Amino acid sequence: MRPRLEALTAERIRAESEVERLARDETAARAAAREIFGTDDPDAIGVMIEADQKRDHAAMENLEALLADIETRLAAASGE
Repeated sequence: MRPRLEALTAERIRAESEVERLARDETAARAAAREIFGTDDPDAIGVMIEADQKRDHAAMENLEALLADIETRLAAASGE
C-alpha cells in the first residue's frame, strides 16, 4: 500500500507543478496579448484577426488586379 501512496503523492506533486507552470504561461500569454492587441479577451482578438484577414484578402485581390493591368499594358506596349 505504501508504494502506491508514494506514487500517487509524486503524481500529485507533478500535477501541481504542471498547474503552476500553466498558470504562469497563461499570465505571460495574456500579457503578450494585451501588448500586441490591446486586450486579452479571446473574442475581441478573434474579431481583430478576422478583420485583418478580410483586409489582407481585399489587398491581395487589389494587387492581383493591378498585376493583371500591368501585364495587359506590357502586352499592349510590346505589340502582343
